[in-house]
Amino acid sequence: MKITRSAVNKGLVICGGVTALSGLFLMPHFESHYAKAAHQICGVLFIVFSCFHIKINFKPLRGSFAAKSIAAASAVFIISIAIMLATGRFAG
Repeated sequence: MKITRSAVNKGLVICGGVTALSGLFLMPHFESHYAKAAHQICGVLFIVFSCFHIKINFKPLRGSFAAKSIAAASAVFIISIAIMLATGRFAG
């Protein structure tokens, strides 16, 4: 199965929308386990779709950024993931 830009963009929009709405439902006066589950699941899916989006659009993105900024962003991302893994802070 070939991953197309259209499919990835639709996934980003849907997951982003659900994540935003469920985030609103996580406000203190709405307390819902369903909203928390939807927020976490769609947040992970949003990250997955974002990775595919970057993979598909890497050449145009590479032209937009200097090599140093890509290297710095990659280093920050890797360090952030390492810290979250070390501390177990993926889910609240």
